[in-house]
Amino acid sequence: LLAYPHVMERIKRGRSAGGDASLLLAGVDTEEAMAFFSEFGTLLKPKNGSDKTEEDDDHFLIWSSDGGALELNGRRQRRTKRGKEAATAAEAEAKTKIASALGGTTDPSASSVTIEELPDDTTASISGES
Repeated sequence: LLAYPHVMERIKRGRSAGGDASLLLAGVDTEEAMAFFSEFGTLLKPKNGSDKTEEDDDHFLIWSSDGGALELNGRRQRRTKRGKEAATAAEAEAKTKIASALGGTTDPSASSVTIEELPDDTTASISGES
């Protein structure tokens, strides 16, 4: 935590003055290194537990006394909830499309069309005849 500002300053100096960039591995782009260390730097300071939101927050993976277990569990629950919501929405959309194709309602009991009641061209296309 104490060394971080010095590391950042040394990278900046190496970048701006063409000076000592020996802090970086050969082939590592200075801009990419700065972006990484900037992002990493935001995680160095622990957050207060009251700062918790519904968004994924890597601070809690690093600094939680439970080793991030609660954060990981919360992420799993949020993903499961989003997946269920997406599945429900897809199912509702499919029902709407089916109802539209059948000409009306999504209630299966309300539509009691039998195969005998379909026009001849529909029956032929269902059975694969031309």
